Amino acid sequence: MQRLDEAKRCLQEQKRLNPADKDVAARIRKTEQLIHEKETDSYNLKKLKASLLLSSRQGIIADAASFTRNVSIKPSPGRGRGLFAKNDIQEGELIMCEKSFCVVWEN
Repeated sequence: MQRLDEAKRCLQEQKRLNPADKDVAARIRKTEQLIHEKETDSYNLKKLKASLLLSSRQGIIADAASFTRNVSIKPSPGRGRGLFAKNDIQEGELIMCEKSFCVVWEN
């Protein structure tokens, strides 16, 4: 649900209550990575691709944060809703990145 700051606080409380839990430490690191992706549009696409290849065998979805800081959804007169840039977009700049719900492979 992308409530990453809240998730991090809850995980930190869990870690405080059970400091030996290595799984919660890994979840905190992953949550921090997702927060970084969401705030900076910095994605490790090679790692994400590798995780997709692995997930195709395990039935897991891609785990990346949504980055939508450069766009907004608003009414488009006579056309319904539209996706609009919030500012000028430079060549090569990431416009948006949305978390996928599934991955479909050709074969």
